[in-house]
Amino acid sequence: MPSYPAVEAAIRALARVVEYAVWLRTPDGEPTEPGDVDLRRARQLVTRVLADRRDEVELDDQQLTQLLGAYGIDLWPRVPVATVEEAQAAAAELGWDVVLKSTRPAVRERPDRQHVWRNIESPTEMKEAWATLAHYVPRPAVARSWCRRTRHPACPSRSGRSRTRCSGPWCRSASPARSSSCWATGRSGSRR
Repeated sequence: MPSYPAVEAAIRALARVVEYAVWLRTPDGEPTEPGDVDLRRARQLVTRVLADRRDEVELDDQQLTQLLGAYGIDLWPRVPVATVEEAQAAAAELGWDVVLKSTRPAVRERPDRQHVWRNIESPTEMKEAWATLAHYVPRPAVARSWCRRTRHPACPSRSGRSRTRCSGPWCRSASPARSSSCWATGRSGSRR
């Protein structure tokens, strides 16, 4: 049973629950028509990849890029790196303001171990990020790390409100002028 220090706090909490329930019952509206979808190309790729397989298949970067490209989703390039020098060179090639990420399973699913460094804007910052990576990943040269441009958050709805199953209608975007729909799905305020 929840306990509140004052009646006002309990009323505010109950109002949030009611607001969330109303939001869940609100229809999504008309779905956005997908643009440039090439189902034939997507089916050909999937058929080719699954041709002689009976079990699960993991797509490589090229196959994933081709499949998502068939649905009109462009992936930004990511550059595999094994040393701090390679990471600095990749960041310079990408134009800085990059992300350094380790995909090593030992750190990927561990919230107590940092495996993503964002907004790296200089060789010094990359060196610091790489040193931290080396602290968590004993041999970063074989850690399957990569570098890519930073994707800044966009506002997924026209009204400046983002609605997700976990946060409901109360999560506000910092910049309502950035975008009008989710970059991957083209929908705004999706609850499913």
